[in-house]
Amino acid sequence: MSAVGFTRTGICTIVDMDSIEVEVDVNEAYIGRVHPGDAVNAVLDAYPDWMIPGAVIAIVPTANREKATVKARIKLNEKDPRILPDMAIKVTFLDKAPAERTETSRAY
Repeated sequence: MSAVGFTRTGICTIVDMDSIEVEVDVNEAYIGRVHPGDAVNAVLDAYPDWMIPGAVIAIVPTANREKATVKARIKLNEKDPRILPDMAIKVTFLDKAPAERTETSRAY
């Protein structure tokens, strides 16, 4: 018997650790302040005293109506074995008028 639709049935997940990105939900009221290239600081929930510099890669051109957010893709400037996929992270936008602190449920 098989289910209709997509099911994840693999035995492993392949991750390119050299291209870890963070996907952040930004309140749509602040998205006009966020631009590609803007500097950010990221802090992993697992390591609250470690601030990781990064930059905005892109604004995803779609909004989440239920949460009133827009996604922004963030590149971390440091590569470290402590950074793992699906870790929770807080991002602070630094350039110009900073957007509010936001969280994401996973890093890519």
